[in-house]
Amino acid sequence: AAIGARLVIANTPCFNPRQVALPGHRKVWRDRQRLADLNSSWYEVASSELPRLRVLDTGALLCPHGVPVRNLDGEVARPDGLHFSRTGAHAVWRWIDQQLVGIG
Repeated sequence: AAIGARLVIANTPCFNPRQVALPGHRKVWRDRQRLADLNSSWYEVASSELPRLRVLDTGALLCPHGVPVRNLDGEVARPDGLHFSRTGAHAVWRWIDQQLVGIG
């Protein structure tokens, strides 16, 4: 990054996979404590290691109150519970763009 530039990462949202490749993986994807630990690591690094690093809370958009949303902008956001549809990706990028404006 350029000197003085801010860095932004998105935290990891909750997931609700409808199918997974291997038995037992669904449980891993839906493990709230695992997700909380991962996201805690992002925030810890942002607050102590890199003062110019900001973490975007994708959970606010994709998992309000810890429950995955199915639709964004009236369209299915993650048809398989993991990956974004084209319209879901566009909705998330619009949200990210709004968040970046707020960071300055």
